[in-house]
Amino acid sequence: MTPSSDDADEPAPVPVRVVLLADPVLGHPEQEVVARLWRRRQTQAGWLYLVGLPSYRGLEDCGVEAAEYRVWVRAPEHVRPVDGVDYGPGPHRTSSVGAGADVDRPLTCRGRVGQGVSPE
Repeated sequence: MTPSSDDADEPAPVPVRVVLLADPVLGHPEQEVVARLWRRRQTQAGWLYLVGLPSYRGLEDCGVEAAEYRVWVRAPEHVRPVDGVDYGPGPHRTSSVGAGADVDRPLTCRGRVGQGVSPE
């Protein structure tokens, strides 16, 4: 879990919707949570997005504070765009495919969430 405070070396994130899978056993419908998109990475298996999900953590004095849980998810299956947000060229793009790799990947598909995955 990473703190909600931003690291000065990281580019500014943009909002993105993350789809949480329905759970018929518990009776929970599919849900969407607005998270922060930190990075996009193209791998041989497809696109991965590093998203920061809102969370909380306990403090030593028994208090609670806002935090962020970062996880890699498959895109576009597990993410949806936020209306009005520009996902064009920006500092939040990275690629592990190699120099000159195409990292333009629109957020247009609606899909289901799966497991958080490692980008490596």
